[in-house]
Amino acid sequence: MNAQLTTLANGLRVATDHMPGLKSAAIAIYVLAGSRHEREDQNGIAHFLEHMAFKGTETRSALDISQSIEDVGGFLNAYTSHDKTAYFVRVLEEDIAYATELLADILLNSVYASEELNRERNVILNEIRQYKDYPEDVLLENVQRSIYPNQSLGRPILGSFERVANFQREDLLGFIEQYYHPNNLVLASSGAVKHEQMVSLAETYFGQLSPQEFTPYRLGQYRQAEFRKVKDIEQVQFVIAFESPSLDHKNVAAIKVYSGLLGGGSSSRLFNEIREKRGLCYNISAQVMPQKDTGIFMIHAITGRQEISELATCCMMELARSLKDIEETEVKRAIAQIKSGILMGYENPMNRVERMCHHICNFGKLVSIEETIEKYQSVSVPATIEAVEDMIATQLPSIGMYGPIDNAPAFDELVVHLKQ
Repeated sequence: MNAQLTTLANGLRVATDHMPGLKSAAIAIYVLAGSRHEREDQNGIAHFLEHMAFKGTETRSALDISQSIEDVGGFLNAYTSHDKTAYFVRVLEEDIAYATELLADILLNSVYASEELNRERNVILNEIRQYKDYPEDVLLENVQRSIYPNQSLGRPILGSFERVANFQREDLLGFIEQYYHPNNLVLASSGAVKHEQMVSLAETYFGQLSPQEFTPYRLGQYRQAEFRKVKDIEQVQFVIAFESPSLDHKNVAAIKVYSGLLGGGSSSRLFNEIREKRGLCYNISAQVMPQKDTGIFMIHAITGRQEISELATCCMMELARSLKDIEETEVKRAIAQIKSGILMGYENPMNRVERMCHHICNFGKLVSIEETIEKYQSVSVPATIEAVEDMIATQLPSIGMYGPIDNAPAFDELVVHLKQ
């Protein structure tokens, strides 16, 4: 394992993962604050800040930022999630120091000029409008909101149209004051990087910052829910969800294996039964999205008005069947898919950067790839069945439907198949 972790005196963590033979590097600075950390009146502000980071600093204009990274053939971008905001670059080895300085500049010295703020506000409002044109996004957002009502985890990362339309410069600066502190930052890099160099660069550009206390997010409280909305579109978006084990729960690896065998590929149970045998949809999948305190296991499918009743019923029947007859061959197949996904992803420096931040954010340490793979390879059939029973047999499913759902079965009509 080439990954190393150093914590500066002010609490900023520096993680590197050297990849021999590479001539480029991925570098990211993570602020461990995302939409989960927002108050209701702040919803969307973490994402707004992500956009504004590229709109000018004390010494660089927005054009300077974009031109300067492209002058060295690099790539600069950012994203916001529930629990963090990431600013990242990909550059050649000789430009690592420059790229790190650029990241520090946009993170620490952005000016948030009023004219840029108003211009970018309109960009984000159009981004929100764009999402509302995608039926899948509409359903998933509303299912999340229904499952985590009146909680930051249930609110959209982009924020609401009304909130974003009214954010002012002072609102953005207030969120920075709350969370943009060195003890809440991770500088992670992978590829043609040297740990000592990155620690030195971190000291140079972030070492002067003083640590401060910040408010952690409130723990999520999952609630079984149902969301249905009629929409005059061609297909029905359909979701079944359960609360999944959290990241540090003993069952989380088994549930990830289960999601693979149930709906992780073309040989999975749902794909084989519902698409291949019955022709009820083009695609169907299962996935688990665990977080530090809660999580969601979800089945998602898209089908037609006439097929939704049979498809939804078959999903419930497959869930019920999986409580009884999970086979060793399909568990091994799912583990093999997970293992190959981890190892193939490990060949990409940005994936390594993301992996390091994930472990630091959620476990406070780096976890070796060998340890991660062993966690999945140790999953047995009895452990999988036990984990599925703990998740499915102890709670009612949450249901989401969006589209032409006049033929969709009622909740009680579906649940009866799950309990057989």
